Amino acid sequence: MTIVLNEMDNRITPLEKLECMVECFKTITQVLELASAKEGGGGADETLPIMIYVILKACPKRLHSNLK
Repeated sequence: MTIVLNEMDNRITPLEKLECMVECFKTITQVLELASAKEGGGGADETLPIMIYVILKACPKRLHSNLK
């Protein structure tokens, strides 16, 4: 997941940068679905804190300007 976020700075178009974020989000969602005992997987209450944690741990270069 952190590799995908760190590649964001190497992407040129906004769509490619967004695809990096979406790929990371999909991976987190898949992991939560596998780990979840309830049907339907994890919701936003579980996904958002993990996404924030992954972004902080990945520490991608120029995150603000890439998202802007």
